[in-house]
Amino acid sequence: MPNAFDADSRSLILKDPILEPEELVGSGFEFRAYRGEEDLPGIRAAVNLSLAGDGIDDSLSLEGARAGFGVATPGRDPATDVFLALAEGRIVGAAKTGWYEERADKRLYCVLGYLAPEFRGLGLYRELLRLAEARAGAVAAGHPGGIAKILQAWSAEPEVDWPCLLASEGYREVRHFWDMLRPIDPEAPAGGFAGAALPPDLELHPVDPTERSDLRAVWEAIRDVAPDHWQYRADEWTEASFEAWLSENVGGTAFWQLAWEGERVVSTVLASLDRERNERLGAQRGLTEHVFTRRERRGQGIATALLARALAALAAAGMDEAFLGVDEENPSGAMRFYESLGYVAVRKDTWHRKWLAAPAGARDDGLY
Repeated sequence: MPNAFDADSRSLILKDPILEPEELVGSGFEFRAYRGEEDLPGIRAAVNLSLAGDGIDDSLSLEGARAGFGVATPGRDPATDVFLALAEGRIVGAAKTGWYEERADKRLYCVLGYLAPEFRGLGLYRELLRLAEARAGAVAAGHPGGIAKILQAWSAEPEVDWPCLLASEGYREVRHFWDMLRPIDPEAPAGGFAGAALPPDLELHPVDPTERSDLRAVWEAIRDVAPDHWQYRADEWTEASFEAWLSENVGGTAFWQLAWEGERVVSTVLASLDRERNERLGAQRGLTEHVFTRRERRGQGIATALLARALAALAAAGMDEAFLGVDEENPSGAMRFYESLGYVAVRKDTWHRKWLAAPAGARDDGLY
């Protein structure tokens, strides 16, 4: 199958979905729970076959398989929440479930599945999904009653088989996110907004990666605006999560652009490079992520000025395009803002939900 994007137009190339029957077709198939580390190479192979078959420009490492399937989290136990599909003894598919609390009155039970393309259309994909759903239902039954309990899944273009299966099982599309790209002209990286300036009361200086207080100020600024975002979770902003964020970012701050008001961070563009991914894609792509401005300082051109500097820094590093991800329904109008700066939407990610247990009087818009 062709890659997700046409090299010239960046337009998605979609195939017709393979429909899953209600019952298994054929023999030699087995479904079982995760047994431990010895399953990880098989899971990795099946996931990568699934991604490649869907035209998704990503891959799973062995460490990624361990983190995603083999490590216990507060909402997932690999021994009970990971399911494998085998054909003649070989792992060809995997599914998992886990849960988290979005609010005190709302819990989400996530399901995610992968299947090697040659085994689609035989009922295995549907069986994996239903195994994960059944486990999610059993977990939810042990949680407090009277609250919203929702099954949640996600899909990424250009895959079509998984979202088609979700729709056939009653899931609804509830939110869309977009990957956006912008070309970087080395002679004029920021184009028409290269001269964007910060308000005079703000300072622009880099973070010192050796200074914990600098990194703490950035993390706290992002935390402060996080409640504006869809699916905000307070449990993602604990001291433990700060320490994890610190270890992930301490060596990757060279391209960050920060606007400071004294010792307080007002706005950020956490630009970076992923050289390993670029090598795999054959791209020279910089990342312009975590673009935000505190609510009281929006509309003053601060993010525009920081993005201009980020694009210039990425151009100096040899990058010829910039990437970011955005919520289509971001209440601040972020997607329109990025489009005005030359970013183009190239791929859509979709969140799918259906009721697992709806509280009395719940309406369909409660899924959102």
